[in-house]
Amino acid sequence: AVPKEVKITNLFDTSFSVSFVTPDSPVTAAVSYGATSSLGSTATDDRVQAGNSQDRFTTHHMTVRFLKPSAIYGAALLMSG
Repeated sequence: AVPKEVKITNLFDTSFSVSFVTPDSPVTAAVSYGATSSLGSTATDDRVQAGNSQDRFTTHHMTVRFLKPSAIYGAALLMSG
């Protein structure tokens, strides 16, 4: 699946949101992020935070929270079919 219409929104000093679509196939998606090269933290789709993290969708939205305002972060999009 190829992510399309990628948007970064809701920018705050301690959080932001990522949304995109995979119209050709439903996938499980997450954002891996962290202040080191190993990243280390993961934000899953907002709809499955309390549910099954293996749910597959064609529309995706995840919120990265609890960031430190003075830190520099790296991030990567993770997807699996």
